[in-house]
Amino acid sequence: MLGLLLWGGPDPDTLRVRLVDGLPPPARAAAALGQPMLRIGADRGGVWLVRAGDTVALYAAIRDAEPSPHDELVVSLDVSGDGGPAPGHDDFQWRLRRVLDSSVVNRGRAGRWTPPRDDPDWRLGAEREGGGWSVEAAETEEGWCVALRLDPAFLAGEEGRPPALALRLYDGKPGGWHAWPAARNGAHPTSVEQVPSLWAPVESRGPGAGPR
Repeated sequence: MLGLLLWGGPDPDTLRVRLVDGLPPPARAAAALGQPMLRIGADRGGVWLVRAGDTVALYAAIRDAEPSPHDELVVSLDVSGDGGPAPGHDDFQWRLRRVLDSSVVNRGRAGRWTPPRDDPDWRLGAEREGGGWSVEAAETEEGWCVALRLDPAFLAGEEGRPPALALRLYDGKPGGWHAWPAARNGAHPTSVEQVPSLWAPVESRGPGAGPR
């Protein structure tokens, strides 16, 4: 099974935001940002978490030559870093599809992920931004790239706790789930995004207050 491996720091459980001069368009992430901070399996692509000025961006360059409408990258973020046993009000999730129109944005509530207005049919559609975030995607010769841009407040943490992050990739063709941090004890990779206490802390820089 493919996994996500952390690169570039002495503590393998902490992802550190890298400061950069500017944020490239997603299709140029690999060329502009250099070595990925996370690698997706054996030569499947990479992930970067960077900050330029007043914007933090998570980039993912995914090597997948067989496009599927079900291809997706799931980004789950615990902004307060309290590491709850299930999604709560301080937890956000972006299910970013290769076809961005069908993406879903969730927030934790009472132990489950809920879409805007609690509407199970809600999709991003033509919109590419929301409260403090925006998203952009592009096709490449090797697959697809996505960039999720965030207000730094999302990564400010609370009460001295750092925020925490989990990622999950789904390959629609031929199929397969891959999570970081890895699922435990043989559990399905999607189980990780249901348990914020399993997510990895994020070390960021700069002022900001957590979103409400």
